[in-house]
Amino acid sequence: MRRLVIWGGVGNVIRDVTLRPGLNIIWSPDSGKDNEAMGHGGGKTSFCRLLRYCLGENSFGSQTLREMIARQLPDGYVGAEIVLDGETWIVVRPIGTGNRHYCAKGEALDDAFVGDMANTGIAAFRDAVTQALMTEAASRMPLLHPSEEAWEVTLAWLTRDQECRLLAALDWRAAQTQSQSASRQRQLSKEDRLVIVRLLINALSAAEMTAAKAARDLGGKIEQARNQRRRLEYLVEDLQAGLSQKFGGIDAQPDFWKEKATEVAQAVESAVDPELQAKLVKARSDRAAAEKALQPIYIRLAEIDKELASKGEFKKILDNAAAKAHTHVYDVQNPVCKTCGQKMDQAAQDFVTERQQEKDDVVGQLTSLANDISGLTTEKDSLKYQQATAEQGLAPLADAVIKLEKALIEQSKRQSEAKGDVAMSTRYTTHLGELQSSAKAIEELTATQGEETRKATEQRNASLQTVARLSLLFDAVLKFLIPDGASGTINLDQNDLNLRLQMGGERSTAAVDSLKIVAFDLAALLLTIEGRTQLPAFLIHDSPREADLGLSIYNRLFMLGDKLEGMGPSPLFQYIVTTTTAPPEAYRKEPWQRLELHGAPPDKRLFAADL
Repeated sequence: MRRLVIWGGVGNVIRDVTLRPGLNIIWSPDSGKDNEAMGHGGGKTSFCRLLRYCLGENSFGSQTLREMIARQLPDGYVGAEIVLDGETWIVVRPIGTGNRHYCAKGEALDDAFVGDMANTGIAAFRDAVTQALMTEAASRMPLLHPSEEAWEVTLAWLTRDQECRLLAALDWRAAQTQSQSASRQRQLSKEDRLVIVRLLINALSAAEMTAAKAARDLGGKIEQARNQRRRLEYLVEDLQAGLSQKFGGIDAQPDFWKEKATEVAQAVESAVDPELQAKLVKARSDRAAAEKALQPIYIRLAEIDKELASKGEFKKILDNAAAKAHTHVYDVQNPVCKTCGQKMDQAAQDFVTERQQEKDDVVGQLTSLANDISGLTTEKDSLKYQQATAEQGLAPLADAVIKLEKALIEQSKRQSEAKGDVAMSTRYTTHLGELQSSAKAIEELTATQGEETRKATEQRNASLQTVARLSLLFDAVLKFLIPDGASGTINLDQNDLNLRLQMGGERSTAAVDSLKIVAFDLAALLLTIEGRTQLPAFLIHDSPREADLGLSIYNRLFMLGDKLEGMGPSPLFQYIVTTTTAPPEAYRKEPWQRLELHGAPPDKRLFAADL
């Protein structure tokens, strides 16, 4: 990283920071006095996030911070000059409301951010980094899209979040930073992150990965086979109990139960009545015929009941009419005027005759109706008798159908049960054979897994030279930082990365853990300088706390960076450190101190404004 520029808009340079190979210090002084601005809030972490942003990370701050910057610098952009494999790349990205992302090789940064800057995206730069540094490692990383994501997770290691507080060697991004790389890194298991580290330091060969994967896959198959075996054991025990209960012989051989079940099935089949189905068909037919013969009786009885009801109502009407006609006849048979007492004339006599005829007519109708009712009642009684006789004959036919249906069901049940017992004895023999084969298969899979594990172990042991060299460099870094008897070792196994610090016994506290992680990162940087890794010789430590390291160790951290610059004719690495604690006085100047920030006044902050 050679240069970082922050623009408030085209032609408006807010910050132009030149960086160099070797040690680079970004200092935001914190005097600790009440009447002076504190060192925090000057923009050190934002500076690191902008470097990461230009190097290909997808964001440069939390949602809240990005919104504040966009309000203050709506036309803002950040750009960087980056030297990759001897060639200069230009990257320009928005920090305001713009959406143009630009990268190109071999151009000048001062000419890149113009009004008509193309929106190329930065995928080309990310691809170039991957191709230049880690083609082999990237292809084998446990990522969803290795070629696209390999550089991003590598960058996460080289530029740890300050929020992680250097508490764990394999924790690089904190969730509260809200960066996409944080989400991606936290989706990776600890084992996956360890694989990535081992690939990047060339301590994990393709042969080991192949063998380890084969061993893991075999482990899955073994577990599946064991689950299958447990299921078979349950089935065999269940079938054995059922067969033993039916046929005896707790310890009997499979053929014993099969023979017994077959004998019972044959006996059941020999006892089958072949005519039972035909008998049932005939019985159902007879019952249906009897039921059919009853239908006309039921219908005629219903008709008679309806006619009797109608005639009964009509008889009530005639009875009423007959009573009135009788009264009328009596009145006219004594034709004397009730008013004057005089006898009526012939016309009155004729009227009497008419009333008498009316009475006779009604009486005649009543007589006829009574005859009809009597006839219907007689017919009904006869039909009732016929109904009772027919229903009496139907009952045994219906009972015969029920008995035959039950007999057929019982016969089918016995046949099914017998066939089921034969099938159960057959399944028992089959599952018993599968159980025996399963034991052999598990044994073979376990042996194969052991062989693949042995191969993986051999390959891992072959890579221990790299781990041993990393451990020696880790020890050397610790001895330089703590010259009074400290030593360190790195143990790298399949599942974990163990950093140990010895100083009058093994030390393990939060402060010691932070120191070990700083030393581990620097050891990896030294291994990269030696050309043994697939990493760039680049490292950012954002505000390693003096309170964690101790002031003397903190000061020697800068001295170590200075010392490493002398390993060649020019520095072979770039180490960027941000700090609020004052570096040793010798390093508070060029060429090491590249930028000084302050929490106040606003123009001394990174964006030259209060956000």
